[in-house]
Amino acid sequence: MEDKSTPSPGDIIEFEASLRRNPVVETIESLLDILAMAILFEDDPTKSQKQKNKQAQTSDNQKMKSQMEAFCEKLKAGNTIDLTAEGLRNNYTAVVTLETEFLNDPTMSDVVDGRFCVVGKVIRSIVKGTESISLIRKTALSKIPQPVLHGVLGGLSQLATEPGFAIPKLDYEIQGPAIQVIPIAIYA
Repeated sequence: MEDKSTPSPGDIIEFEASLRRNPVVETIESLLDILAMAILFEDDPTKSQKQKNKQAQTSDNQKMKSQMEAFCEKLKAGNTIDLTAEGLRNNYTAVVTLETEFLNDPTMSDVVDGRFCVVGKVIRSIVKGTESISLIRKTALSKIPQPVLHGVLGGLSQLATEPGFAIPKLDYEIQGPAIQVIPIAIYA
């Protein structure tokens, strides 16, 4: 990508950027890890009444964890996963859609740590203020009306502003200017 260029679908481009995992998936996975750790550190009760109360609480925590795991699996459904790259030339943001079968590491720790060059084909280009690229487009959440979706995910997005939480800003749509790219190569 060059300064003052407008990428079009079909263009082969190269850019350098720091890649981030899909913030919706990353937030849910982070909350799952926190919940799993909290369950690990629950005390074993010693008294019968405390035991009943604790078992009820534990089953609620376990139930919530299993629900969040199922939700996370639905978010990651399909054979692709999205990475985002901000701050490209001309203030573009890129959504890099990867085929999971080509990943060396399913956790993508080797792709999201550092700065990488991406060579890929543009499959969608959005100018400012027209459309957006949904990071939940492959899920049932994409069928929910925008105000309802904002209410559902709004509580999670507030965690990103709380001090002490290292959770990414919960963007489920990438506003223009943006491009969606199918990578040919990602290299350091």
